[in-house]
Amino acid sequence: MNSRIKGADGFRAVACMLVIYHHVSQRLNPAMSPRWLQILQYIGMRGEVGVSVFFVLSGCLLATPFWNAFVGNTPQPKLRTYFQNRAARILPGYYFLLAFSTFLAVKLIHFKIVWSRIIAGVLLVSHFHWNTFFAAEIDPPLWTITLEIWSYILLPIVLYSIFKRVRTVKAAAIGMFIWIVFLQSLQPLIIKFFMTDPYMKGWDYGLAGGAKQWLPYWNLASFFSQFLLGATAALYIAHKKSKSTEASRKYDLLTATGILLAFVLIQVRLTPGVPDPITRQPYISPIYAALVAFALANVPFSKYISNFLEKRFFKRVATISFGLYLWHQMIMTIIQVKMDPTYFYYGTVDVGHWADTSFLVIVISYVLASTSWKIYESPILRWSRSNIAKREARQLSSL
Repeated sequence: MNSRIKGADGFRAVACMLVIYHHVSQRLNPAMSPRWLQILQYIGMRGEVGVSVFFVLSGCLLATPFWNAFVGNTPQPKLRTYFQNRAARILPGYYFLLAFSTFLAVKLIHFKIVWSRIIAGVLLVSHFHWNTFFAAEIDPPLWTITLEIWSYILLPIVLYSIFKRVRTVKAAAIGMFIWIVFLQSLQPLIIKFFMTDPYMKGWDYGLAGGAKQWLPYWNLASFFSQFLLGATAALYIAHKKSKSTEASRKYDLLTATGILLAFVLIQVRLTPGVPDPITRQPYISPIYAALVAFALANVPFSKYISNFLEKRFFKRVATISFGLYLWHQMIMTIIQVKMDPTYFYYGTVDVGHWADTSFLVIVISYVLASTSWKIYESPILRWSRSNIAKREARQLSSL
């Protein structure tokens, strides 16, 4: 069964653009902006939910081959191949930017290296403590990578625990629901037993203070729940494909409904950078993530939305999204230090100047991400896939 999900590239591109939109919006002081721009900035400040979209989408894409095999009653993908693919896609870029951003922090802002952060970053355990949560001083988005890597590791455990016990799609869906409920039940316990102390807590005290404010709400149980919601969407897609479901406008309506409800939810309820008062999780998880998963589950069978999300622009942004996501905030910091000291949180008053600087950030980030993809990321992926193909060919010839 084909593992490709039509429209997924569009979701990835939108997630990336939301995060960049969020970060450039932070730099403009809304006090001097016209009303229409204040509205756009209000929406942009909520673009942090792009992180949640990334987790839902990753869970969906990575679970798809496993669910296709489950539904089609064919052999499961090899775990060695699964982990090699993930390592080749994520680790080279992550480790390069961890080292490069640390080097720049020392040279540009005379940052004194916190070795516990570097070591935790290298060992992929940064997210377990506030002091190491932001492993790189001038590239904060790296915090999501270790959480995502742990989600990669845990996904096969969850799936194989289900495969051993059930044989039907309905039972598998119930198994996924039980896992998500279990993870959600951990949230109040994590908050109770791992709450950070109030000393130097808050963004006024830098990234470490900000991490103290985020933790323990920004934890693996919450993010892996979002990941599993995406994996549940993959089960739905695999089941629909096995039934040869044809594209219809009904699925356009379902996809649009999920997207609209998710958009309205974050506009009326989300306070950026703050856990939801009811779920006590970031990005109104798991409600927002569930709506994204609902939209993602239905988009491959839509007639119009999936075609729109397959446009060349979305595919290009999706291809270099990893680089765009990891480069853009580092570029913003460099510009702030070397070119424009007003380009900080709510620091820029002049709208034209903010627009010019933000456009420069986007252009430089695009160039660097494209270059990184062409000369670094893509060759490593090709080598990895070639290595896997040769190994599998040897295994077949030995049978």
